[in-house]
Amino acid sequence: MVYSDKSLQVAKLAAAYRLLPPLTDQQQRHQREVDRLALTWSSTALAGNQLTLEETRLVLTEDIAVGGKPLSHHVQILGHSEAFNMLYLLARLEGLESAHVCALHQLYSYRLDAEHAGKFRTDHLTISETSFMPPSPAEIPTALNALIDQSEQQRQQNPPLVYAAWLHNQCMAIHPFATANDIVARLLLNLALLQCGYPMAVIAPQQRDAYLSALRAAHNGDHQPFINLLSHQLVIALEKRLHQASS
Repeated sequence: MVYSDKSLQVAKLAAAYRLLPPLTDQQQRHQREVDRLALTWSSTALAGNQLTLEETRLVLTEDIAVGGKPLSHHVQILGHSEAFNMLYLLARLEGLESAHVCALHQLYSYRLDAEHAGKFRTDHLTISETSFMPPSPAEIPTALNALIDQSEQQRQQNPPLVYAAWLHNQCMAIHPFATANDIVARLLLNLALLQCGYPMAVIAPQQRDAYLSALRAAHNGDHQPFINLLSHQLVIALEKRLHQASS
């Protein structure tokens, strides 16, 4: 599926969203758990996790290992939930640091691969179906620091939608870790949205082909397909929040 640019609709809905009264403490806690389930299930599923939405809910709420599914998939859910907690803490801050990026990876990965969790990759990579080459291992610290240095300017000069897409795509372009770069990139995307006063945006597992196609386009220098996809998901998120507020 090819997604059209809904940036103007996002801006209009976001303006209405910002006029809503603040949520009560109870409503905030409820929304946080709704977001935790939605983002944890969708993001890990995009990365290959086989647990269903209901199975993911059971892992998050009751820490139940699902029979017939790899134990590593159960562990991925727990790790993403911990990284999600960090995401909410970081959302209260104004800026972004390279240590934050590594912390998100460490929290997600330490149960799966303690040796490499939160540490930069040491191998050279190639990205299939593109001519793009991620930085070499020696170049990763400089590349990530450059991302951090540019992030505030990008945030100030662009709408939240474009800034969030940029942050996600830059993380994927650097590919700082040996694994779970996509998990971290989607966490950073939603961190950007929360810091800008937007709701989280979830890319559904059913959109995997469109997501991967948009990533390939971004690696080849065209970021518009990803912006289009993200704008579509933000319209859904904003309309849902506005509907909830009016009901």
